[in-house]
Order: sequence, then structure tokens, then C-alpha cells
Amino acid sequence: MPNTISRRDFLGGTALVIAGGMSPLAQLRAGPVRYYPPALTGLRGSHPGSFEVAHQAGREGRSFDISGLTVEENFDLVVVGGGISGLSAAWFYREAHGSASRILNVEQFRLGRLVLLNTPFEEFENRITDQLDRMLGPGGFQSARDIAAITVNRWPHGYSYDANTLFDPETSGPPPYEIGRKRCGNVTIANCDAGWNSYTHEAIDQAWRAVNELKTA
Repeated sequence: MPNTISRRDFLGGTALVIAGGMSPLAQLRAGPVRYYPPALTGLRGSHPGSFEVAHQAGREGRSFDISGLTVEENFDLVVVGGGISGLSAAWFYREAHGSASRILNVEQFRLGRLVLLNTPFEEFENRITDQLDRMLGPGGFQSARDIAAITVNRWPHGYSYDANTLFDPETSGPPPYEIGRKRCGNVTIANCDAGWNSYTHEAIDQAWRAVNELKTA
């Protein structure tokens, strides 16, 4: 095995990882004052108290009395999450039940998603190449020469866990993701995690499954 590695081989194996790790969002999070667009709407995002109610309901079986809350509007379907799976679920439901269906989409990170989806690819390219040139330039890196292509993933599905038969422990009975996506009353779960596969088509497939589960809910 050779003791040296060429600059091109090294960059070929690390450039995209570094680009993802040092994205503008990562830099903002690392800053002294975190810039968090959804905070402008009063939302705090993921924080230590984010999951208290869900954990109490799911793990402890606790129920909450909502009979005193005023019902201002009625919807046929409430979709929590505006990602590809949530949007697909809304689409599939409307296709099945007609355009008159009243669907509410609740998206916690709607402002951040708006900023992300409206950022032109040219800006992504400029920021990524600028960061890499400043970080790796002293070692001889030149983005114009050493980068063949840049992939921008603007959907969160790319970060879910995938099954790995080489390292995952063997289990008996239903796999964990089937247990985790089990329907609870009129609530069904749709995301790529529910299919243990980090691809767009899985998020869409799980939305289809969740909508069809509602038929027997």
C-alpha cells in the first residue's frame, strides 16, 4: 500500500463532505448569535422542551384534556410538516377525496424553508467554492480546477438512517421502523424514516401508505 496520497484523491474523498459540513447554515449555527429565521414568527425550533408532550403521550400513555379549547375551524386532514412527505400526503389525500377537501399544513420551519428554496443555486456555488478556497487554498486547492460538480440537497430526506445488514443487530418480530410508524387513532406517520430509507421516493411512498391507513382509521 503506498504511503502517499495525491491531492486530487484526497480532495475527491473529502471535498463534498467538507462542503456539507461547512454549509452556510452550519456557519450560522456556530456563530456567537444564532440566526434562526423561524424565530421571527415566534417559533423556537428544536429545543429541550420540544418533545415533552409527545413523549408523555407516546411513552407514558398520558392523555390531555382539550375539551375546553375553542374549535375555530374544521379540517378533513391536518398535515404536520411541509417536506416532500407532508406535501405528498396532502396531494394523495386530495386526489382520493376530491378538491373540496379542507387540508391544513403545519410547517414549523416555513420561513427557513422559504429562504432555502428561494436561494439560487449560483449563490450556493459561490459560497461553497469561497469557503473551500479559503480553507484549502493554502494547501494548493483551486475550486475552479478541483471541483467537478456540486450537489445541493434541499430536502431533509437525505439525512435519515438507512438499514445496514452488515452492522445492524438482528431482531425478531417487526423491525423498529414498522413499530415506530404504527398508527395511533386517527394519526398516521409519513416520512422516509418510516421506511428506513433516505431517498425522496421513500418519503413519497410513506405518504401514500399513511394516507391509505387513514381509510381504516
